[in-house]
Amino acid sequence: MRTRTQKKNSYIKALALLLVLIVGIILYSKISSGGMMSGLAGLLNADFENFRNLTRFDEDQLDAIREEFAGFWVYDFGDPEVDPVAVSERLELIDNGIAWHVITWTLNLPSGERERFHHVRNGYFVPYSLSHDSSTNLCEGIIIHQALVTEADTCYGESKALEMWELSFQDDNLNFNNRIFTKYDGELLEFFPDNDLLPLVDRIDVRACRMGLTLRHLSRASLKDNFDEVKGDRKTIVESIIEEYYTPLEIEEMVRGYDERAIPESIDVTLNISKEGEVTNFRNHSTSLVTARFNKELNREIKGWVFPAFQKDESFRITIPLK
Repeated sequence: MRTRTQKKNSYIKALALLLVLIVGIILYSKISSGGMMSGLAGLLNADFENFRNLTRFDEDQLDAIREEFAGFWVYDFGDPEVDPVAVSERLELIDNGIAWHVITWTLNLPSGERERFHHVRNGYFVPYSLSHDSSTNLCEGIIIHQALVTEADTCYGESKALEMWELSFQDDNLNFNNRIFTKYDGELLEFFPDNDLLPLVDRIDVRACRMGLTLRHLSRASLKDNFDEVKGDRKTIVESIIEEYYTPLEIEEMVRGYDERAIPESIDVTLNISKEGEVTNFRNHSTSLVTARFNKELNREIKGWVFPAFQKDESFRITIPLK
């Protein structure tokens, strides 16, 4: 009887796997025939329909497009000497498609300590198509190497990672993934703040980052370790930490990956926070979110937030701006 049961279970598993394979082939064929970028269907954060039936660039158009966007580009937010959060990005796009991208986050923490994190990436981009309104160049971005660097440690991230890049011009500025970069006009040798960071992406003696590690995770860990000096009304402290740290470090970074039509001005939420400072439950009272994918990602991010420890578990209803 046991042998018959095992055989029956094997047949069921085989049929289930066959069904999954058939469904996968059907979905793949539909995506391919609908003009979707190869390999990017699972990466899209914006509305799926915005990226169907695209007209792919001809090969003889690619060099001209890459040359158009080539240059040294800079984005700066906040003052690293005084603001809770400062973000600096240096982006070099070469006319052959090669790209170097260095992101630096500076955190002036509640304890008075200052920490600085770097994300170094190099790879290349392949223009794919214009958006439906012809305002944006949609590109495949392939990250060859990347590394996360802190003052105490360095690790390398996923190689050959596939991304979707959106490139366009606003006046003389570059809109790179919904972030406005200005043209760098200083000395080229000083473009990257610390040139010693660039070779780190090619070192073979650096350990791998743990799965899914990002600048967001590093910033959360730093905040959690530096809350000892925070005192006062707990709701006020929670709102202040969200405004000063989580909004620029997490919400703004997440929002820029979506079609702005899918993002409301703000959300009304209830946070249940344990006495240890962890979000144990999160309820979104807003009904205006039109993209389920964004809603799901937002819930996941907020549930990972940390706050100062207090004497007891508490709940707070607050409004969080998204734009």
